[in-house]
Amino acid sequence: MIYIFKKCGSVFQGVNGAAKSWAKKEKSVGLMPIRATDVFTVYNKALGRIGHVGLVYQVYPEERFFQSFEGNVNARGDRESHRSMAGCLIREYSVSNGFYRWAK
Repeated sequence: MIYIFKKCGSVFQGVNGAAKSWAKKEKSVGLMPIRATDVFTVYNKALGRIGHVGLVYQVYPEERFFQSFEGNVNARGDRESHRSMAGCLIREYSVSNGFYRWAK
């Protein structure tokens, strides 16, 4: 994620491997209206904290789904996998505990 934003000209002060660093209150856009390039976070109950982060690629507001681009995720959308992979997934809005606008 940090690599993508740097390539797009954004300066981000977060840390790789620290998903919670993307969840800045001042960047929050709530649940609507989200748009492509917004960052979303996923709360992990087992960890007791935000455990995953991804990038919104496309939004389907009528269906309350969005297409995401994520790294370190398996084909089911779980953060626990035996290998790191990146790709696009279709997710319900409800999977995220927050959306954040880092891109202008």
